[in-house]
Amino acid sequence: MCVKNVKLNANVDDPSCDVRMFRNQHVPEVRPKTNPKQVDIFFTHESPSMYSPEMKDEKFRNSFDYVADYEKTSGLWFPFAVPVFEMKEDFPLFTIPRKERIPGVAWLARDCLSNRAETLRKISDAYPVFSVGNCANNVNANSFPESVMEAPRNRETSFQEPLSNFMFYFAVENVGVSCPEYVTEKIYYALSRGSIPIYIGWEGVNELLPGRDSWIDLRNYATPQQLAKRLREIAESDEEWEKMHKWRYENPNAWPKLFQKAIRQQTEDSKNALCALLQNGESGKRRKAGKEPKLCERQTKIFGQDLKIDGQEGFGAFKRDDIDEAHLGTNSLTDKDVGVGGKMHAWEKHLKKTCDTDNSCFKFIN
Repeated sequence: MCVKNVKLNANVDDPSCDVRMFRNQHVPEVRPKTNPKQVDIFFTHESPSMYSPEMKDEKFRNSFDYVADYEKTSGLWFPFAVPVFEMKEDFPLFTIPRKERIPGVAWLARDCLSNRAETLRKISDAYPVFSVGNCANNVNANSFPESVMEAPRNRETSFQEPLSNFMFYFAVENVGVSCPEYVTEKIYYALSRGSIPIYIGWEGVNELLPGRDSWIDLRNYATPQQLAKRLREIAESDEEWEKMHKWRYENPNAWPKLFQKAIRQQTEDSKNALCALLQNGESGKRRKAGKEPKLCERQTKIFGQDLKIDGQEGFGAFKRDDIDEAHLGTNSLTDKDVGVGGKMHAWEKHLKKTCDTDNSCFKFIN
């Protein structure tokens, strides 16, 4: 391996650094190279259409040699897939039987993004939703065992294990629903623990996932009621449940090639990829930083409603609205005030808890 030493938080003026990697939001305004062979790399895991807008600035891009991000043709490809060792750790969670999980949709979020929360609120009108995070919370410590309301944001067993109690997970992205190759940890962690993801994203998303039967595509449902009907079919049928989970028992060579590669890329030491980049330079697979990034461009509908950010026509995304976020984030557990722009329905609207022994105590009301 060509990498001999890695320095964290190194002095930007250190002439001994052959490669300098800068993270978005942590880039000094002045950073001249300290030796002529030095290679500068910009790392970001955010979309240029929203949280990493500097990537749309040609002058900024050209101030680096390469970009490291989620696009497979970037200088260093950093997908969000779960590495092999974490999939192995999560496998006992993946194998939890259908009847030992709560037949509801879980969501753990701190960034509300009102259109995203409103989409889930519509689902809660037709199917039980457990919003366990700070955004649009409808679960309290007295109504749900092993509450994960204060779950840490970093990836730990304590994060995966509580969420594995649920059959489904609302895995929709923060920044938008049609950003090429932007497929984040939300859907991968759900797949790894066996909670079926409810998702919508880039049209080529199946290239980066284990198969079409492993997740629920919101675009296939015109109304929340249609979605709820499908979720209940899965929740009440071992055959349907097993169909959604069969990918994990298949030979990994049968998985989509890009999904295999994403897992391998996350599993291997990233210094190997860095060495290959330094030794081989730019190619069709590894582009220089100056090339334009892929932007979110396609209009998307969820339940018949167009989603977009004001002032950015032509792609579907979730907007930030402080007033809406405050409204959605302050909830009662009653059904009053629910309606268009209303609050998240309580899960008790659709489920009753018949005992206190385990998750099999949650039953549909009708």
